[in-house]
Amino acid sequence: MEINPEVRARIIDAAERLYAEANREQLPTVDQVRRAARADMNTTSIVMREWRRAQTATPTSVAVDVPERVQEVMRGIVATVWREAQDLANESLNAAKQAWEIERAEADTLRAELAEAYEQQVQELEACRQQQAAAREEIDRLTAELEQMRERVAEAREHAARLAGQLQAHQEQAAALLARINPDPAESKPAGTRKKGGE
Repeated sequence: MEINPEVRARIIDAAERLYAEANREQLPTVDQVRRAARADMNTTSIVMREWRRAQTATPTSVAVDVPERVQEVMRGIVATVWREAQDLANESLNAAKQAWEIERAEADTLRAELAEAYEQQVQELEACRQQQAAAREEIDRLTAELEQMRERVAEAREHAARLAGQLQAHQEQAAALLARINPDPAESKPAGTRKKGGE
């Protein structure tokens, strides 16, 4: 898998920063580096595997020349030389075994971190889905309430229109009653205004 150099550098910088913040006592997890570098999980895990190997690698120097003590023993007893050679071989074997154990532990740690990060992402996704479902229910509830309010407003307008019509009818009835109680003064004059005699 070819990794973008910029992304690789961003992941390594994030890992170095987190490692330094931990006083170089504990290696950061893949998920911590992924979040800090804002990279995807696959790319982060690949780069972190290389970076951790570089942090834990302890190259063992291989002696090319025969050690001085071997040369001294060779002058005396061949059996001692053979034992020394076996000791050197065993040391190399032990070093290789330790390196393999470190790499295996690192792989186990990466697998555990990937599983944990995956589970966390699943939980976050489920939480988002639940929030989305709750939001939809709230929208449906508010929509239903809005529809009920619209119906109530329409009923209130109809009721107001009926009351306005009734008020108009009452006003007309009141005007008619007032007209009957108080007739027009021009239709009847007081008795004192009639003419006397033949006038």
